[in-house]
Amino acid sequence: MADEEVQEEVPDNAATRALFNGFDKDGSGYLEPGEAVAALTQMGNKVTFSDLDTDGDNRISFEEFEVHDARARRHNRCTS
Repeated sequence: MADEEVQEEVPDNAATRALFNGFDKDGSGYLEPGEAVAALTQMGNKVTFSDLDTDGDNRISFEEFEVHDARARRHNRCTS
């Protein structure tokens, strides 16, 4: 049972990567401010660009996006 619970907490990296790549219009490997705002709007998120840009480099890396996506998935499971 514990193994099943751990697997549920692991984000679906392939799905998250595909989502990220869909928003990365210029293929830079990062979401620039315009791309990130469009992504957040399309996803219906209430977070801001600065909430995601945890390292302050004015762009969203896949790792920053992945952390947010995992949190959003956990939140959605808890509120469903």
